[in-house]
Amino acid sequence: MRLSRQVLVLVVALTVSVSVVLGEGRDLIVRPVSPANETVPCPAPESRSWPVSPNRPRHAVHFDGDNLVIEDGCQSGTTFVVRCGGLISEPIPVDSGPCGGTRVAVFRPAVPVKLVLVPDDGVAPPVNVKLHLQEKPGHSTPSPSRELVFLATPDRRGIVSTELPEGRWNLTLLTRDFAPVTLWNVELRPGVPFEHSRLSLSRGASVLVHAVDSRNGYPLGGARVCLVEERHLEATVVELAQDRMPGSARCGSTGQDGWFRFSGLPEGDYLLVTSAPDFSVGCRRVTLSEDAETVVGDLEVPRPVTLLLSVTGASNLPSESKVAIVVTPEACGHPLMDLSVVASIPPGGDIPLEPMLPGHLRVEPTVITPSGLAATVDQLTLDTFPGEVRSFVLDLSGSLFSGTVTFRDEPVAASLELRGHQDDEPLRSAAQSGTDGEFSVILKEPGLYDVRVLAENPQLDTVVSQVPFSDPEEAIEIVIPDTAIRGTVVSEDGEPVRHAEVEGRLLGDDSDARDLSSPLRVFRARTTSGQDGWFALEGLVPGRWVVTASQGDLSSDSTRIEVSDGESIENVVLTLKEELNIRGTVRTTRGVPVRSSHVILVAGGSGLESAVALTDASGGFTATLGAKAGQRANVAIIGGTGVSWCGRQDIAEEMALVLPTAGGTVVCSSGPKGPLSTPRKLALIRTDGSFLGITELLTFGGAQLSHSEEQAVLTIPGLAPGQWRIVQITSPAEYFPVINGDGLQLAPLAEFSAVPGNLVRVTLPSPK
Repeated sequence: MRLSRQVLVLVVALTVSVSVVLGEGRDLIVRPVSPANETVPCPAPESRSWPVSPNRPRHAVHFDGDNLVIEDGCQSGTTFVVRCGGLISEPIPVDSGPCGGTRVAVFRPAVPVKLVLVPDDGVAPPVNVKLHLQEKPGHSTPSPSRELVFLATPDRRGIVSTELPEGRWNLTLLTRDFAPVTLWNVELRPGVPFEHSRLSLSRGASVLVHAVDSRNGYPLGGARVCLVEERHLEATVVELAQDRMPGSARCGSTGQDGWFRFSGLPEGDYLLVTSAPDFSVGCRRVTLSEDAETVVGDLEVPRPVTLLLSVTGASNLPSESKVAIVVTPEACGHPLMDLSVVASIPPGGDIPLEPMLPGHLRVEPTVITPSGLAATVDQLTLDTFPGEVRSFVLDLSGSLFSGTVTFRDEPVAASLELRGHQDDEPLRSAAQSGTDGEFSVILKEPGLYDVRVLAENPQLDTVVSQVPFSDPEEAIEIVIPDTAIRGTVVSEDGEPVRHAEVEGRLLGDDSDARDLSSPLRVFRARTTSGQDGWFALEGLVPGRWVVTASQGDLSSDSTRIEVSDGESIENVVLTLKEELNIRGTVRTTRGVPVRSSHVILVAGGSGLESAVALTDASGGFTATLGAKAGQRANVAIIGGTGVSWCGRQDIAEEMALVLPTAGGTVVCSSGPKGPLSTPRKLALIRTDGSFLGITELLTFGGAQLSHSEEQAVLTIPGLAPGQWRIVQITSPAEYFPVINGDGLQLAPLAEFSAVPGNLVRVTLPSPK
């Protein structure tokens, strides 16, 4: 079939300032596909090329009869959009790495869009805008993509004329100097131009940042400064630590004087994250007010830390053994990329490690023997400070045990985590078995250990309890129980679903409450359904399990299954259903929006159907929950104004939550080994039976926990008025953010009333 000649226009939809040119001769091949899965008739354009950006090479484009070829289009971080006749493609990413290969361009009908931008201060409109499209739920699309981004350039009158793909969207305009503006529920239909004649732009808030060297206070030019919301903090910190441009933050570089300004921001709470070559990552919180500039003076960019390692107690190890050190630094409270060092164990002296981020460091040493066996000793945690040289000692004294791991009489390659107790002190270690199932492990003390086994083939996540490690001369055999849950994942019409994620969580066993304080009691089993929807969760610990399946926006109801030792449960059917999309608001009893608060929703006692959302400046939030409208669930509001509240409420697509007036402050105390030593076992309970986990107050809310040699003190500020009880969960269970007490044993510890402005002190009883 011969194709008629048309003009093909190639534009750049989204660019990232950091790019990598991979060399000539590697072409990006785009296969145009229409919604009907037919080839789009796009012939070769006339001899011409289109610039990607002023600082990048120009790209020649030609059509080879079946595919569109972008010659030398190998730049990482670029996204192309192809317009052809009355069709427009979704953005086609050029990922990092070799770009030779095929990308399938999914085309939709193009709809003309005209937006008239009107700045509220009458000054010139923005130079460039990003059009961020978020697809409305329920709209059928040939692509799983839910969010698309396009670039547009307004003219001098502020008029944006472009084309966007058909569909039902939330359309957000992002600019450099103006606050974001969203047009909700915009329907773009083929043949029907869309026009918004007056789109008001507000200058919004701004912040002026001054970056300085933490060692001497000198201005730091060329430092990268990013402004990020709390929910994107972890990704931003990791990307900066890897010297990559964050994809979900506003970033810029300071001038020679160390200053940089962000403009056009919505009011609210943000985090400023800084980094620079040869420096570490630093953070500071900032609150911005609308139409006002906030000046952040002398934002310190920290210098890295140098670690020196000294090894002792290695005389029990075979000669020529080596030690591998894995250091996981943290920045802004989030773990970063692991740093690995392998070195011979020196007879004396230090092993220097590369400079790394200051803060809280986790150091995990592993001993490698000449036979290839590996054993991990107790990990160390260090608090370090910018620019310091920190020495620490690695004690390898202990006994070296060896053994094998088997499942159904076959060796298993797996990671092993060991937990034990002696004189109320926890004992921990870890090891790795090879393909022959053999492992070795260094233990500080012999005794009985619970061993968690994590393997990929077969896929296992299980615990073998009470394994005796007594004589180093005897081989240890760890036999994984032959216990399983098997079944199929199906759609609502009964068709098998392949590649669905299946997860099981152990709820526990009342007879084994001893292990409640051990992380081993909280574990999962995971697998993926096959071509016929079949799945198998193998090597399960006897007990009560909750099993669920998910795929994309679909999830199944949780299924509770009791598994006995050596038993295999067959023919379990998990039916995938569409999740409920919730839009809600949180306001006080006076109608004031509650911003920067966490909303936690749990629709089932298992806690698998749960969601956590953060309210925006207007008190709004969105969440996706595997539940049905009208289902009774627990709802909790934590943080923001310092007020905590929980209750039982019907789930709906539109939810309006009312936060009561702030109450008093509750201060709880207990002995050093009392209930507060394990706060994840404590919960607040209201008269309606709803629960709020203490751990979630420490994570999301304003609660604080402090320890001394005499006692532990928990402070919960601004608790909503009403009658409350503090309870201890005494039966083994998974600890979810909000639980309804289904199947749990609860021990009341204290009861009190929260009254606005009052300070209540509660003493929790110590164990007998």
